[in-house]
Amino acid sequence: MVVWGAAGGIRTHMSFRTAGFEPALYASSSTAAGWSTLPTLPAARYPAPRGAPAPRLGPMSRSLLERRLSEVAARLRDLRAELVVADEQLAVLSDMAEEARLRSLVSETPLADHDFRHTGRHAEAMDRHRQDLVEEISALERAQDELLDRMLAQGAP
Repeated sequence: MVVWGAAGGIRTHMSFRTAGFEPALYASSSTAAGWSTLPTLPAARYPAPRGAPAPRLGPMSRSLLERRLSEVAARLRDLRAELVVADEQLAVLSDMAEEARLRSLVSETPLADHDFRHTGRHAEAMDRHRQDLVEEISALERAQDELLDRMLAQGAP
């Protein structure tokens, strides 16, 4: 479909499902092209309901185990690098919040109090982000341990 724009140019409209999908007949297996390579979130973020039995995992091929291990290792490397940056930023923001607190105590002005609350919120947000990173790293380490245990159970070559 071609539409003439107000500025005299031509705009073309493409349908949302142009390529990368199977027909609707096979809707249960339809996926967008390239989406199968997206990383999966650790299961620790979505715990099973109380009283639910532990999931039983079937056997995995060695190549799939190795691929998952390399994906987890790459994600762990990235998260650890991000944690180092978050630690540095948290140290700076905490120092700024402490300086703003002291200025607020000494000057007792609304502007200094606002500055203190503002920098404190930033430091708290960075601390929450850092805690999320630590939790995600520990979940990925548990997943890595589980994958290594499964690989050992299958027998090393």
